Amino acid sequence: MGLFNRKKSTEQIIETRDNEPQESYTVPVGLDFLTPYLNKGEATAVSTFFAGIQLISSTIASIPVHVRNYSSGDIVSHPIDIAFDNSIQSKFTIMKQLVWDLYLYGNGVCYIQRASDGTPTELIYAPHGSYSIVYTEKPRKLYYLFPNITTKRVEPINVIHLIMNSTDGVNGKGIPVYAKKMLDIALATDSHAKNYFENGANIDGILKSSKPLTSAQKLDIKQSWQTVHGAGKNGGICVIGNDMEYSPIGSSANDAQMIESRKFNAEEVCRYLCIDTTLLGLSGSSSYNSLEQAQLSFLSHCIYPLISLIENEFNRKLLKPSEKSRLYIDWDEAHIMFADKAATANYYSTLVKNGILTINECRHQLGYTDVEGGDKNIIPFTDINQNTIQGQNNKEDKNE
Repeated sequence: MGLFNRKKSTEQIIETRDNEPQESYTVPVGLDFLTPYLNKGEATAVSTFFAGIQLISSTIASIPVHVRNYSSGDIVSHPIDIAFDNSIQSKFTIMKQLVWDLYLYGNGVCYIQRASDGTPTELIYAPHGSYSIVYTEKPRKLYYLFPNITTKRVEPINVIHLIMNSTDGVNGKGIPVYAKKMLDIALATDSHAKNYFENGANIDGILKSSKPLTSAQKLDIKQSWQTVHGAGKNGGICVIGNDMEYSPIGSSANDAQMIESRKFNAEEVCRYLCIDTTLLGLSGSSSYNSLEQAQLSFLSHCIYPLISLIENEFNRKLLKPSEKSRLYIDWDEAHIMFADKAATANYYSTLVKNGILTINECRHQLGYTDVEGGDKNIIPFTDINQNTIQGQNNKEDKNE
């Protein structure tokens, strides 16, 4: 017997759950529900960081969600479909916001509204700052507070809680917490570029005089210079007396390597998000030979781990105990590859030729209807009569 092939218990599974919020509460001291995240505006002001989260969240939100049967893999009808439909936001919007919050703040939270029998009836997205996580390490007590939804404590079973970069397993930390220095440098570089071009690509300098100047003369010269060549002034004619000399201070955009610095900052953001630079429009810095390879890397290192995180939480919270042995919630990630028609055709062709999937099973996944005779697994042979794996002409199968 294998390590995990243990005999299942025959005891009756109890369906009761903590469907109703717990006792009323008063807001604990020190908890501020509406305190915004410090880096909220700053992090998303970096274009590469914004584009990266936009790409990841939109990709996850566009993946179809199905409830499947463990034994057959067939899609079955389940109340989770109704829960998404009953929500104020669409399934796309809910999932996009959950992933967005997960990357920015380390926590993506949804409140699960249930019927009296524990069936999920609605998923209510909780924006960051509208809830609080109350966790006591000893004796390991956890509950949530949603003042905009209910005045009672909410047990973990009634909350979809996606966590990233947690140090205690309960409270997550967003990417900006770890990438703060990099984001500060990127923002400073962008700010420098903004000021540089606002000044008409001019730089600061010093007017030197070979003769002593009174305070009034210094002020008059400074005001005259600022009027023509000050901040925001483009062009104009510089007139300097015989006894004066202009010496620039500071550096040009080229001297400061501003363009190279901004490109390096964008590459650093991609490293934090596990995204190839070509997917965010940064050419000339990819280590992959084709866009397809970059896409596969994106799926393998970024999207698939995120899908596993989401599937695990949804299966834990949205399926009843009696359903978990026969049903599972599936994010159909194969849908992402459909955009590459050549890769999709080669993928399904290989599965059919090796007898792994039937023609109709492939057609189901592609959204097509069944065809006659398409439910048999086949492997190509020279003799066409031997093609059918499940055919009656296979005497070895009969004898076994």
